[in-house]
Amino acid sequence: MSLANATNDKYYVIVSPTVNFKTTGLTTLWTTPVNATFLALTYTIVCDTATAANGDSVFNVGWTPATYTDFLDTQSPNILTANTYSNTVVEAGLIPPVFPASTAIVLNITSAETGTALTGRFIFSGIYL
Repeated sequence: MSLANATNDKYYVIVSPTVNFKTTGLTTLWTTPVNATFLALTYTIVCDTATAANGDSVFNVGWTPATYTDFLDTQSPNILTANTYSNTVVEAGLIPPVFPASTAIVLNITSAETGTALTGRFIFSGIYL
């Protein structure tokens, strides 16, 4: 199903393109559709490849230039082994983030991984409102 036709109040899982944590800069993870905001309930970082990884890259995820700190601010991946993941659920009592409609959700890697190789994907789950 195209996200351009997202139906409100349905549960969605969005998988980003593969990210190279050895490279600093901006990567668009996905763009929210014109017709709905996205209420994020969980996010997961999945490790695709790792060779002598240190897990020391630093990144932000958000939608407001230039820092993109709206969702995640100064995070490091807790993944060092291929085919492993780091999962985070929005805790009860906390207000889940709402991603604006028609907006690119951007990963900003500000400090690169110092190990040999580390790639992965972000998986977001939530509801379009």
